[in-house]
Amino acid sequence: MYDAFSYDRDDAIEDNDLMDSHSLDLQRRYRLLCLLYGSDAENNAYVLNEMDLNEEQMDTCIYDYEDLIKNWYRILYRYLRQ
Repeated sequence: MYDAFSYDRDDAIEDNDLMDSHSLDLQRRYRLLCLLYGSDAENNAYVLNEMDLNEEQMDTCIYDYEDLIKNWYRILYRYLRQ
């Protein structure tokens, strides 16, 4: 997905990119790959081929995913009870 939407952009980061309210494309790419890995580390280990992470960073991906899910369910709790 990242490759599809960034095909015409060069990788040079300019000052304006840093002032944007959104994270950089590459940051979003790594974040999504990290969450994918964290959602099921055993079955999604292939995404590590896309990333250069050490074991501590991989554990962080798992924690980040668990934290995201916990917060998401906290928001949706009242709707899931119905």
